[in-house]
Amino acid sequence: MIKAVVFDFDGTLTKESKGNECWYKTWEFLQDLPYDHFLYTQYTEKKITETEWAQLAIKRFQEKNLRYTNLLYIASTIQLLPGVKETFKYLHEQNINIYILSGGIYTIIENVLKQEKVLSCITAIEAYQFQFDKKENLVACHSPKSHNIENKYEYIQLLKTQHNLKGNEILFVGNSFNDETVYKSGAHTLCIHPHHTDITNKIIWQHSIPSCKNLTEILPFVQMFT
Repeated sequence: MIKAVVFDFDGTLTKESKGNECWYKTWEFLQDLPYDHFLYTQYTEKKITETEWAQLAIKRFQEKNLRYTNLLYIASTIQLLPGVKETFKYLHEQNINIYILSGGIYTIIENVLKQEKVLSCITAIEAYQFQFDKKENLVACHSPKSHNIENKYEYIQLLKTQHNLKGNEILFVGNSFNDETVYKSGAHTLCIHPHHTDITNKIIWQHSIPSCKNLTEILPFVQMFT
C-alpha cells in the first residue's frame, strides 16, 4: 500500500516547456541567462561541485540585487501541469502523505503551490532555501538539508527511517537524470515526460508515462500498489 508520494518539482509538477523552472525563471528575470548557461556547463562537466555552483549563483544573484519580492513575482509566472489540484486532493483524502523533493527554490515552489491552493495538502518541501534580511537583501542560500541534490535516494531513506515506512510504500515521481538514484531506496519509481534520462532502463524507472498531459494520469500507479 502506498503511504507516501514524493514528487520532483521542475519538469514534473510544472508544465513541460523550456524555461518553466525555478532557476531558469530567476536567471531570466535577472536578464543573465548566459551566466546561468556558463555555470551549468561548468557543473555538468564536473569542473565545479554542486556546492560551488550554488555559491557562485548566489554571489551573482546578490550582485544583481535579487529581492524576496522578485521570487514572488517569478512564482506567479510558473505554470503547473493540469490535474495537480485534483491529484493532490485525492492523495490527501486517501491519507497519503505528499512530499516535494526538488533542486529548485523553496520560496518559488511554496508560492506556486499556494497560488494553486494545494499547499495545505503538502507534508513537506525540500529544496534550496534563500535567506533575506529585513531590507530584502539576499544574504545566504541553504542547500537541501536532507539530501545531496544528486542522490535523492538519501531523502527517501530518511523518510523510511523517520516515518517507519518500507520502500514499497513510497512512490517517487520524477523526470530527469538527477532523479535516477531513487531506485536504490527501494521506492517505486515513475518517470513522467522524461528529460535527459532513459525510461527504458527498468532498474531505474520501473514505470513511465512518456507524455503526461494531466497529473491525474499517475493515479492508476498509486492504486496499482494499494
